Amino acid sequence: MSNKVPPLIIRGVGPVPSVTAQLPAGVKARDGNVTIVARALDVYLSQANTSTEIAVVVNASVNPSKFLKGGITSALSSGNADAVLGLISAVSSSISSTNCSQAPNCTALNRGPCVDTPNTCGACNAGFMGVLGNANAKCHRVVSKQGRKLIAVDLEGTTASPTRGPTKGPSKSAPTVRPTSGTANSTYVVGNVGDRCRQHGDCLYDVCVGGHCLAPNKTCTTNVPDRVCSGNGACKFFDNSGNPFPGSCSILNVFCNAKCICQAGYGGADCSLAPSALSSQSSTRVTMCAALLKTVATQDPSAQLFDTITSALLSSYEFSEITSTLGQVSLVCGLITRRKRGALTYFKPHLTHRNTSPTMDCRSRAPSS
Repeated sequence: MSNKVPPLIIRGVGPVPSVTAQLPAGVKARDGNVTIVARALDVYLSQANTSTEIAVVVNASVNPSKFLKGGITSALSSGNADAVLGLISAVSSSISSTNCSQAPNCTALNRGPCVDTPNTCGACNAGFMGVLGNANAKCHRVVSKQGRKLIAVDLEGTTASPTRGPTKGPSKSAPTVRPTSGTANSTYVVGNVGDRCRQHGDCLYDVCVGGHCLAPNKTCTTNVPDRVCSGNGACKFFDNSGNPFPGSCSILNVFCNAKCICQAGYGGADCSLAPSALSSQSSTRVTMCAALLKTVATQDPSAQLFDTITSALLSSYEFSEITSTLGQVSLVCGLITRRKRGALTYFKPHLTHRNTSPTMDCRSRAPSS
């Protein structure tokens, strides 16, 4: 499972004792293991859970796009909604796999393994502080405070300090680790933003510029560590409404985000998809979401259906990998579902043209009975 999306649902709630499904490959950071969770409910909605882990390896001989289209056609013709969901779960996980081949030693940085962001460690381990979320900056074991300053303990006898460049714009390269000598279990001061420092390791966020600790800017994802947006785009700052954000965007600023703007023909959140790969990825995602739309139309509305479809939608749809305007309209409008007075309202997409420009228009319709 990934931190990006909720667990993939391979079978909705129903009166069956077992289910057969294709499973996605597990991530390398977990030795290919996938956690399987089974939940049983009675007529009063009391429930019990059990789980186990199994290893699922990649079958390199399988083409995800061909595998999906063949299976979807068969599942839809037979009206097997669970088969559709199982295929989508397996394929969406396969085509969304993360490249971690050039991630640093995350253990030395006191962070979780690379899972969700290309070549980037996970969040700080429990009990450690540092840059929030996925990053390649060292996390510190803070044990006490002295005024504004934090007192940390060095568990390994080394303090890894990323060497960084100026922080006035989006980061143009991944940090490198520069170890300095220390004594295991000795304490050291970690400065907050604005405190004086001599090296990056003196600061909570591992950035020391001009003798003062700074908070670095947010960075864009990249599939190539030494290239901005995989070398196929530019990293720009935007506010939470999607408008350009003026100036810098610190990791402490909750009102802005960093996003790759890809060169023409390239796609993906990190601009790593070349034109041919983007076209194939777009076709696969449109196929998955179109199958979801057809499946929704044949099911009775329920809260369980809402949860199942929402999970499948989040795993199958990625706006940065859809190339056609009609595909975006169909996926965004056609698969948005919501609760309304105890039932579900689905949205049917329409594409209209105003002054030769396509316009998105979502019109609600009542669920089919």
